[in-house]
Amino acid sequence: MKIDGREIAGLPGVPRPGFARPGDRVRRSAESSGAQPPDQLSLSDRTVRVSDLQPALSALPAVRAELVARLKEQIARGEYQVDPHRLADRLLRAGVIAE
Repeated sequence: MKIDGREIAGLPGVPRPGFARPGDRVRRSAESSGAQPPDQLSLSDRTVRVSDLQPALSALPAVRAELVARLKEQIARGEYQVDPHRLADRLLRAGVIAE
């Protein structure tokens, strides 16, 4: 097998041409001032809205495993009944649906 510089350039641990190695000094061109602009962070409106919900989510009660298990059993047996009027009322009050 013949290996030349072109074939080993992509191997791990082999320096690639044009890239600095650890410990190398990096030279800047004459037109480069060396000063870099400060980092900036821009959040989307959606991200801001989601972060605004965090306090409300923290205030919610923890999932009650025993209640969830009991409801799952009732659903599996076909015994769980939903009052459609009560459900609609709660959806309206929560703003999930509009009148």
